[in-house]
Amino acid sequence: MRLKGKMMVRSMTGYGKSECVIDNTKFTVEIRSVNGKNADISIKTSLIPRDREMELRSYLISQLGRGTIDLFVTKDVTAGVAPKHINSDLIRDYCQSIAEAFKGTAFEGTVTSSNDNYLAATVLRMPDVIEADKSVFGDEEWDILFNSIKEACDSLVRFREQEGVALKADIL
Repeated sequence: MRLKGKMMVRSMTGYGKSECVIDNTKFTVEIRSVNGKNADISIKTSLIPRDREMELRSYLISQLGRGTIDLFVTKDVTAGVAPKHINSDLIRDYCQSIAEAFKGTAFEGTVTSSNDNYLAATVLRMPDVIEADKSVFGDEEWDILFNSIKEACDSLVRFREQEGVALKADIL
């Protein structure tokens, strides 16, 4: 690595953030990177359509090169309440599993009207019982989200460059 001349030194560590709004829902995109020999990309969200993941990975590699890169996308409804769906089949499965687990124990048959509300509240907190309706991205919505990902990526690159200037000064 040359430290003199016009070579841009970039840190491998960085952070970038961007936000966008799609159909009254705010999406926050965050990208973090740390040192790594290769491009190790983790997409830590279920909001990215599966058919877009390869395009996204290719873009991140082209812009960021190598490193351990984590992409987070979260959503927050800005107007109204996010539509929810109660997974009734899963509730029945949980209740059946609880009843089977209690068989042969001191707790068998102890569900009474006095604690039914507690049991119902507990089951409703179990994983995936209450699901937010999944976002469906058409081409237009994907373009908006992808542009926000690009902005977060650009922000991360700027962060890496600023950090690289400081690293270069320290080394020199």
